[in-house]
Amino acid sequence: MHAPTTRLLSAAQQTQYTHLIHQLRKAVQETQRFSNGFAVRLPLPLLSLAASLIALEHRCHPFFDLHLDVTAGDDLWLRVTVPDGVQVEPLRDSFPPLM
Repeated sequence: MHAPTTRLLSAAQQTQYTHLIHQLRKAVQETQRFSNGFAVRLPLPLLSLAASLIALEHRCHPFFDLHLDVTAGDDLWLRVTVPDGVQVEPLRDSFPPLM
């Protein structure tokens, strides 16, 4: 479990977060890394799981920029970045299974 992400979540939310991370990690089809974050390509049917993860993550790290993009080719991209001036380490601490 990644303490920086989950410390503000209830026990039930922590369990849900762990489940979501494991489900999404198994499904990652491609990873792109940026100087300020990363993006992962996921199967489109996992859209609701990715949205649930974003909702939980935003509670703990409201300064992350969290995006879900669905392309014309039915690719689903979960993109997580930090704004200019924010250190990237909290991002790496929260999402190592996906990065």
